[in-house]
Amino acid sequence: MTEQLPPQDLPEDIGGVTQPHHIDDDDDRDDTPDPNRTPVRPAVAPPPPEPLVSPQKHEPYMRSAEAERTQEAPRPDIYSQNTMPIPVQGVQPQKAADPLIDGNVPASVSYKRKRRQRKSMRRGCAISPSCLIGCFGVISVTIIAILFGGWLTYRSYTSNLNTLLDDFDVRIEERDFGTTFIYDRNGTELGKFAEQGRRERVPIEEIPDVVIYATIALEDDSFYENSGVDFSSILRALRDNLLQGEIVSGASTITQQVVRNLLFDEQRRYEQSITRKIDEALLAITLTRRMSKDDILELYLNEINYGNGAYGIEAAAQVYFGKSARDLQLHEAALLVGIPQSPSLLDPLSSDPLKRQAILQRQQLVLDLMVEEGYITKEQAEFAKQQPLVFVQNEVRFDNAPHFMFYSKDEVLAIFAERYEAQGYLPEDAEKLAQQLFDSGLRVYTTLDLGMQRIAENAARTNVAQLRDRHDLTNASVVVIEPRTGKILAMVGSIDFNDESIDGQVNVSLAQRQPGSTMKIFTYSAAIERGWVPAQIIWDTNISIGIPGQPTYEPQNYDRREHGPVHLRDALANSYNIPAVQTLRFVGVQYLLDFMHRLGVKSLNRGAENYGLSLTLGGGEVTLLELTTAYGVYANMGQYVAPQAILCIVDDDDNSILYEYAGGCPEGIRTENTISVNPAPRTVLDPRVAFLMSDILSDNAARTPAMGANSPLNTGSLLTSVKTGTTNDFRDNWTVGYTSDIVVGVWSGNSDNRPMINISGLQGAAPIWRDTIQGIYNNYQLPPPQLVPPSGMYQTRICNVRQLRDPATDCPAFRQEWFFETQVMIPDSNGNLLPANLPINEAPPSQYGPLLEEVQPGIIRTWVRPLTPDQVNFFLAAYPNSAPQKYCLVPQEILSSVPDSQLLLFAKPPEDPEDAKRAYQYALNPSINYAILPQFACTPETISGGLPTSIGAGDWEVNPTSQYPARTAAIYCKADGSIEVYEVINSVGQLAFVVTPADIAAVGFAPGENRLIRSGGQLNVRLYRLGTGEFQVNAPANGDPNGYVHIWGGC
Repeated sequence: MTEQLPPQDLPEDIGGVTQPHHIDDDDDRDDTPDPNRTPVRPAVAPPPPEPLVSPQKHEPYMRSAEAERTQEAPRPDIYSQNTMPIPVQGVQPQKAADPLIDGNVPASVSYKRKRRQRKSMRRGCAISPSCLIGCFGVISVTIIAILFGGWLTYRSYTSNLNTLLDDFDVRIEERDFGTTFIYDRNGTELGKFAEQGRRERVPIEEIPDVVIYATIALEDDSFYENSGVDFSSILRALRDNLLQGEIVSGASTITQQVVRNLLFDEQRRYEQSITRKIDEALLAITLTRRMSKDDILELYLNEINYGNGAYGIEAAAQVYFGKSARDLQLHEAALLVGIPQSPSLLDPLSSDPLKRQAILQRQQLVLDLMVEEGYITKEQAEFAKQQPLVFVQNEVRFDNAPHFMFYSKDEVLAIFAERYEAQGYLPEDAEKLAQQLFDSGLRVYTTLDLGMQRIAENAARTNVAQLRDRHDLTNASVVVIEPRTGKILAMVGSIDFNDESIDGQVNVSLAQRQPGSTMKIFTYSAAIERGWVPAQIIWDTNISIGIPGQPTYEPQNYDRREHGPVHLRDALANSYNIPAVQTLRFVGVQYLLDFMHRLGVKSLNRGAENYGLSLTLGGGEVTLLELTTAYGVYANMGQYVAPQAILCIVDDDDNSILYEYAGGCPEGIRTENTISVNPAPRTVLDPRVAFLMSDILSDNAARTPAMGANSPLNTGSLLTSVKTGTTNDFRDNWTVGYTSDIVVGVWSGNSDNRPMINISGLQGAAPIWRDTIQGIYNNYQLPPPQLVPPSGMYQTRICNVRQLRDPATDCPAFRQEWFFETQVMIPDSNGNLLPANLPINEAPPSQYGPLLEEVQPGIIRTWVRPLTPDQVNFFLAAYPNSAPQKYCLVPQEILSSVPDSQLLLFAKPPEDPEDAKRAYQYALNPSINYAILPQFACTPETISGGLPTSIGAGDWEVNPTSQYPARTAAIYCKADGSIEVYEVINSVGQLAFVVTPADIAAVGFAPGENRLIRSGGQLNVRLYRLGTGEFQVNAPANGDPNGYVHIWGGC
């Protein structure tokens, strides 16, 4: 059954403009009128704004012989009815003399050449009668030779054309169509493609104008004016090709395409040679002189390949829309006309959504060209673009893996098209040659394992049936790949190919969808490459990221909770969102995109500015096949192998092997033309990074806080690594997991992109994944999975930051984590692993200020002193944007003078000040009480007990003119009479410079003056001597260049 579309409104008088009827000058032309054929003229339309209605018939047109000789044929103007040429009654076609055959020059083109005579100035050659006779003799012989050669060439092409046309009908009917059989990797037949070559010829009178105008606008806009060859188009194509340095466009007219497709054999048809192009052009010109334009157009429209076994517009209309060509509407005609350029790549019935999108773009191009050529109005084109395309829903005869059947066909075509392109054919010609080879009859052995296919199909259908009603989940797709070879072992494009309600014929494994949190494995891998370590601590606290021109970005975790400091392992295993966004801030969006491309994901092909930080949460679109292949890199320890669907292709005629992958042909004869391909793994990731990510994703204990101990991800004794994903509004559920032998990727959701009801990848996709991978291992003799660390790694004990509560005198809990013995490696373009050359910070610790010892990545041991409530308030007053503190950091040089100092462990806060503030607010909450590193160093106001005697006596005084009551510098008087001047940067005191007694003595003093002793440090701290025993330290106070402190007393 086909759904009837509402009729479109075409202007009722879409016709009436006559076009010139070609008057043939060829002696071989039979001008006897055909009593059974009505002269035709192409009809055109005026420009009413109403939508199009049913198309009109194409009608003949005639012009007088005189008009034909004296002026260029006008283009059809569908908007003017006042300039329509009137067919001349009673005018018979005139037989013109052919100058190449008869040797007579028609009077209409005769001319006289004026010869200028002058005496020769050459020595030894006087102008004499004998000389003139000799010259005229040479010229005459040359002219006769040229004319005779031209006559012979013309007769040769005319004779050749006659021969071709004489058996034309026989050659068309005998066109070779065979049956191509598709098998799985064990030789079980999956199905067959029997291209019967459906063809139903119709006269041009029954072909609607919308088809004719669309064809001319797209293929040959000067069809009714050119001689069979469009020389202006040839020059334009030549210019474009020269500018690009390669063949990027052609200039074939409709007539040339008729010659090429119907009169040349396959080898000659696509030959890229000057002689073939000359033959084609001359035959096109000859054909134009012998046949009318309408006859040529009728040939083209009845014989061109519209794909899916449809040859000719009538067959195409029946195959795609289940109607006669005469009933085609504008939007349908525009779609069909766009197919012949590349029938397999522009297939409206393909299960590949990208191909469906490509043909729709092609349809819009055709409509735009029709507007440009004046055949329809812009309003009519826009109306047509909005009309739905309802294709005939044929029950597919494939019982086994129908989506994979079509995918494998496309892969066969791609293999041969690539070969033909390598031989010098144009891409569109190579694609057509590949299609013809496929149609001739082949035996194709694929990588698919029908048993695994059945396991995946059953898992998808069973689980979707259980979830359909409660969660409105209607479809699923599964891909199974062998990571070492890239072989596709199973491909479930939908749960029911013939279920139109779920768009069952769309192969969802090839559709671009947002992958959700399955992207996180790539983000953390990229972070390791950029310098992070497996034990990295990431703060999972709320963040707010300002993006120019966009709303503030505030990512949330799936459970809407914060989890404080977490290790990289916990962040990935539990799929926390905020740490993933923080990680991408460190990595950079462009680096992640480059990383994805390295792993074979090509769908993320826009600029970094089009994605943003949400990319790590699935804010881009990839295909299930790409994603499964990328996860295969981790299963294959860092090596990428492109997905493969074809093992062997055998020619059904001579049993020769045309193609084989990994020696996978069970039959056939290898020849010198056999294409032999072996797996070509390319290193794209340090194997240690691949192992680390696999180890994390196999850690059931690590993911238990978020996923539960007995989730569908837990496969018991079967060691698997797995990650789930869920997109916003529950539109997509994902699960991708693997062993060293197979990778299984699953998508579930609704093909029309409507959201499901409250279901995540853990419930919607993981059960399908678990049933598939366990079913394969239960039914196939695969070795038990193992996860063996590569060389260059070691495992050691680290403090579990999740258990680090204040006060942490020691680590309360430990866990094991992997480390790299050397720097991480990054592959170059050839797959060679090279050191990442990350900066190494080996600066010696300072002798002044707090001593911060990093006992492991992100955990610090240091001396602190508890603060009293009044001291806490002091810091809050000094730093109003900070969070309340529990400790201050004790400078090591006064450590012995602070008897109540404590040596404790802390987690480092985030580097970003705003993120750090939120981390302190979270950690210092009494109900949470995480040990977080204090922000500020201790000052005299926060140190109780006896102060060092070397510190200047008197009170500290902040400059009263400063609006920031914050200390930015301090001095300490040493026992040897020197003065140490400190500056406070990021709440930590750092030594700026030392002033010796000699420096002080060298500075003179006069009443009312101050003298600069020395300046230095990052803040340009300056020490002034105000008088005996009195000094002033000047330094910017929170951006105030006038801020300073006073210290009275001598040293």
